[in-house]
Amino acid sequence: MRRTIGALCLVGLLLSTAPAVAASTFVKGETVSLSVGTLSTSYRAYWVSSKDGYLGYGNPFKIATLSLGLHTITVYIYRTSDWVLVYKGSGSVEIVAPAPAPTPTPTPTPTPAPTTGLTYAPGEFEEVKLLLLGCPDTYMVSDIYPQFLAGIRGVCPTRIYVDNDYVRYDLVDLFNQAGVGNTDHSYVTAPVDTIWIRDYGPLFMKNQGRLEVVDLQYYPGRDNDDAIPGVVARADGYPVRPLSLYWEGGNYTSDGQGNTWSTNWLYGANTNYTQSQVNSKVSQAFTGKHNTLEYQLNDGGTRHLDMFASWVGPTRVILSRFPAGHQNYDRMERNATKLRGMGYTLTRIDQADSGYSSHANSILVNKVAFVPTYGNATTDAAALTAYQGAGYRAIGVDCRRIIQWSGAVHCITITVPR
Repeated sequence: MRRTIGALCLVGLLLSTAPAVAASTFVKGETVSLSVGTLSTSYRAYWVSSKDGYLGYGNPFKIATLSLGLHTITVYIYRTSDWVLVYKGSGSVEIVAPAPAPTPTPTPTPTPAPTTGLTYAPGEFEEVKLLLLGCPDTYMVSDIYPQFLAGIRGVCPTRIYVDNDYVRYDLVDLFNQAGVGNTDHSYVTAPVDTIWIRDYGPLFMKNQGRLEVVDLQYYPGRDNDDAIPGVVARADGYPVRPLSLYWEGGNYTSDGQGNTWSTNWLYGANTNYTQSQVNSKVSQAFTGKHNTLEYQLNDGGTRHLDMFASWVGPTRVILSRFPAGHQNYDRMERNATKLRGMGYTLTRIDQADSGYSSHANSILVNKVAFVPTYGNATTDAAALTAYQGAGYRAIGVDCRRIIQWSGAVHCITITVPR
């Protein structure tokens, strides 16, 4: 059949919306050729598997590493002049074991630690009721705040902690000039030292369905930031669980199934305790099992988990990928091996450059993913496609300026679970 979308002509699509494949069933290791027929160079096709996540781009696109089972293969076609999504279609491919079939090995799944009733640490992919920002001044956020608030309008209300009334006036003026307006967000005047509220803001537990704040120790010298979890807890009536560890929220996440995660820098920041003692403190605070990825980024940066990994579901992780030979290539591949061994499904996305520019430093807000972009057309589009493939509406946020300070979208935001 022939399908025309604007100036785009797709030839040879099967089932009217399915990407074309030579056959529907393949033996594992056999090359699968995916195609949307004739595709102008003004467009680019990205391929995503329901089982294996983001596969790559090209037309035709050939792959011989699909995992066993039934895959729904989705193609996203972007116009390269402005990276607008112009077409989305899907079809099925089954990968079978060669004969004689080996005895199948059960796929491991993350094992939930024992919890009591509804006592657990929510995942960032769960429903949220409020998003928090911290703003001592507008110098570092004058471009990113308007982008973000324009995208989150109607998705979730936002509360901005401002250092003083002058900062609030600056933000009101900034949003008005950007055409964002001043709806869907509110201001609270409370002293803050930095914009990095992900690191110093409140983390949350659900205890029998009721929210409780877990209050970490933040950097010495940033006393105002360190006080924000208590400010939030008192204002909203949340009980507080103090956790006497130096730890930043950018190096914390939960899979919502009784497993919390960080890099092993958590141990390096708390050398007055043994690793066993640190794990015990974390497990008591979050009522679950603490896990670490031993290989943080070797770049002299924050050493935080959120600079290379994002849990987008209970068993699904978006993980950064580096080219072979890069100083972080082996580190990320070892992290990937550990996560797969624990039953997590990985979607790999390339860094925008050889430095800090991670597309994984995203924020998830009620099935909308705010994804850092960096002006790299190829990796920007692939990252948005990866989050779409994970079931999110993906909105790009230009982070080329703020990444100079080793942070992006996730670093300057924190959410309150519903």
